[in-house]
Amino acid sequence: MDLESLLKATNRLSDSKEIERLIIEAAKPYEAEMIDLNTSQLSVGKLSTDKKVTPKYSDEYAKFKGFKTPDLHLEGDFYAGFNIEFKEKSMIFDSNDDKTPKLETRYSSDIFGLTDKNKQEAVEEYIADDFIKKIANELTK
Repeated sequence: MDLESLLKATNRLSDSKEIERLIIEAAKPYEAEMIDLNTSQLSVGKLSTDKKVTPKYSDEYAKFKGFKTPDLHLEGDFYAGFNIEFKEKSMIFDSNDDKTPKLETRYSSDIFGLTDKNKQEAVEEYIADDFIKKIANELTK
């Protein structure tokens, strides 16, 4: 590759849309890991905002569950239905479980997505290396 080709590739990559595309592309293979991060947050009663899931379980239901902060897990269908839709500039967490609309209405759409800490973990542990490889590949095209 000559200098002119490298400069053209660099200019192409300076377009934020191209960078966003590469980030999403690098994230796709790690859908299961990111879903695990999201459901692990919920299992300890945390929203993507890092706040506790509210409203709390009723006293009666809390006795059954053993805790008051909702984890949105009873039989596992909601967690098992988790998926991520990869858009041009974003990733949309969702669940195909029938209870999803009710759960979002009751607990907010913040039941989906990652806390800042888990976003950082996803990037550092999974996405960053693939993203860097994709950039290198684009520069040598």
